[in-house]
Amino acid sequence: MIKSNEKILSPARIVLGYSGFCMMIVGIALLFPLWVLFFHHEEIIYAKNFIIPSIIAITIGFVFFKPIYKQKNIELDKKYDNFIVVLSWIFAVIICACPYYLTGNYSVTQSMFEATSGLTTTGITVMDVDNLPKIYLMFRSTTLYVGGIGIILIMTSLFATTFGMRLYNAEGHPNKLIPNVIKSARMIVCIYTGYMIVGAILFTIFGMHPFDAINHAMAAVSSGGFSTKSSSIGYYHSVPIEIISMVLMILGTTNFMLNLMLLKGKFKTFFKHCEVKFTIVAWVILVPILACALLGGVCATFGESFRVSLFHIVSAMSTTGFQTTGSFANWPTAGMFILAILMMIGFQNGSTSAGIKEYRIAIILKSIYYDIKSKLVGKRVIVPRKINMYGEEVDLTPERTFDAHNGAMMYLGVLTIGTLIYTLCGNSVANSMFEFSSILSCVGLSSGISGALGNNFVNWVAIFGMLIGRLDFYPVIFVTLISCSGIGKNFRKLVRKGDND
Repeated sequence: MIKSNEKILSPARIVLGYSGFCMMIVGIALLFPLWVLFFHHEEIIYAKNFIIPSIIAITIGFVFFKPIYKQKNIELDKKYDNFIVVLSWIFAVIICACPYYLTGNYSVTQSMFEATSGLTTTGITVMDVDNLPKIYLMFRSTTLYVGGIGIILIMTSLFATTFGMRLYNAEGHPNKLIPNVIKSARMIVCIYTGYMIVGAILFTIFGMHPFDAINHAMAAVSSGGFSTKSSSIGYYHSVPIEIISMVLMILGTTNFMLNLMLLKGKFKTFFKHCEVKFTIVAWVILVPILACALLGGVCATFGESFRVSLFHIVSAMSTTGFQTTGSFANWPTAGMFILAILMMIGFQNGSTSAGIKEYRIAIILKSIYYDIKSKLVGKRVIVPRKINMYGEEVDLTPERTFDAHNGAMMYLGVLTIGTLIYTLCGNSVANSMFEFSSILSCVGLSSGISGALGNNFVNWVAIFGMLIGRLDFYPVIFVTLISCSGIGKNFRKLVRKGDND
């Protein structure tokens, strides 16, 4: 029951309220890189570029959030969940673009591109990272942390309601670890923060500067790929650092539920899950194939080619985008094709990765297998359709199969449109598909079409591609269709009114 002294808020006020809370979170996050000033006093001149946008974001966010503060009975139709998620992300991108733009060195497009690349954990950059101030290097990594864990998830960990879990699901996190909403969200934040701290310590032990170690640990776990070096992980020429990077990339893009199973020691259940099986099979098949493709051209020995192959397959499939070989200009077409396919697939559902997601591919392959089997055994024999989810055999229902096919088809549809646009801009089909699959899966491996070398139009296409890929298609497409429908209805009303007049 709604108390008599409680106002019934409009959907628009509630949407702005939750979006305002997210603005406050992002505004506070803008202040985090300021700790760098304790060690680099000469960069104090950049402090205002973070403080001013932070104050504005927190103030506007509070104004939006105040009407829903302490409201215990917030009722809102489910279709508005997607509006809150999309609007929160748009606000976050705009806020995080401000510190770049205020330097005077970057245009609006470049600033928006860098902010989107960070928050969506894509990792393609428009900046010369070798000469970038330390405070901005830390800010880039901060955007990876906020975007990788998820803005809505961070909000849920602070402001728990039943509605908050709906937003958490709408952002692309389909499950919760434990029944309690707020504890579930906080546990996820703690798990990933813990991985980052351990990763930073290990990087430091094996030769990285502590500042670089912190940045690379945040980039690896968030599957972001931003590096403090232009040559990425390849700068260090270190096997231990590459191994640590791969472990962090895998942990960061492993399903939240499976991470909890690992921490509890439930290894048998872990390895039964369909996504884990798919990962193992894919690596066993593709790592040797890619190693053979790289041998003689990119790499001189099979040992080196196996090492490069394994690292880049993990980097591509986890949608992180770390590199050890520098440019892909001398890579064979077969190698680029393998990486493109893995970028499209992505890693596990409910993690920091993007792409089609392994669980969809596993469901599609299973459904194809069962369809073939049912045709072979005949109509009189009923073939049970099962798939292993978190150690349990569950029914492969038509709804589950339909959802998997829909997700894959939406991805391929958007990929086709993006590839076509890039080819119309004068790029080859191969480079266009590789680039836009990297954009859409938020990977960051680039053939040079977008980012620092891209024109404004190409980079705006990439911005939209990164957002739609990070939010798992449904929210962005839904909001776009509803908005266009609303504009269409208003237009028709104006036309009718004009006819009547």
